[in-house]
Amino acid sequence: MRTKTFITNPRRILKIDKSMVDISIKRDPDDKSTKSFSFSRLDISSIHGSGSIKKDANIILEISSNIDTQRIDLGSYGSPKIIYDQLIELEGKKYNYTYHLFIVEGYEIRASNEQLRVTDPSKDNSDFRGFINVEPENLGEVAWRVFPVDGSSEPILQVNNDPEIDIFTRLHSMDSTFRSLIVINAIEQCLRALLINPGTTGDEDAWQTNWKIFFSENNIDNIEDLDGDEDKQNWLQTTLDKISSKLLLFSKMKEAS
Repeated sequence: MRTKTFITNPRRILKIDKSMVDISIKRDPDDKSTKSFSFSRLDISSIHGSGSIKKDANIILEISSNIDTQRIDLGSYGSPKIIYDQLIELEGKKYNYTYHLFIVEGYEIRASNEQLRVTDPSKDNSDFRGFINVEPENLGEVAWRVFPVDGSSEPILQVNNDPEIDIFTRLHSMDSTFRSLIVINAIEQCLRALLINPGTTGDEDAWQTNWKIFFSENNIDNIEDLDGDEDKQNWLQTTLDKISSKLLLFSKMKEAS
């Protein structure tokens, strides 16, 4: 679906923080696939240099699957559209979409967020949603897996999308048994991926950023300071212990039994 190529210049492109945007998605109630999105706000007035962007500059949202991209016009910088439940029509997987929001004058991108994290109401009640991204997937006889685990991109907890068991909903509800048996082990695999690729310092849009914020808030050592395999293994165990103590999933499972 791509029809144009836009020119970028990292020295001049303003970074759009996710707090400046209101975009949410809606999932299919049966298979939990991503069906539509809504857009209600974009306000970058607090960014130094935003005043130089022309009011008729276009706001563009690109939504991508593993094989396809859909580009949506969100109106002009001076007069954004309000969009409610617009269908997402992409080939390929219907779960792990990526979202790229940018403001463009002609063919020049003036402001951008290349890995925008949209609001997913189906996850709002989950107390571990800051740790790991969860998506339903057709896994056959496999209950769950983390993929990828090599650090090449954000590790996703993929859970079997069988509607009779509905692991996705159970994980984001108060089902302590499913959460206790899956979440901590999945987080361990995500941390191992993080050790392989800790990311670049200062890249606020990188998938590693939310983890690093959590580490800082919970007095967990910076990954970049680790030296050697033994240090990494000790860090991994200490971090898992702190996260386990924070979530108390096993204790909650015992209380519910």
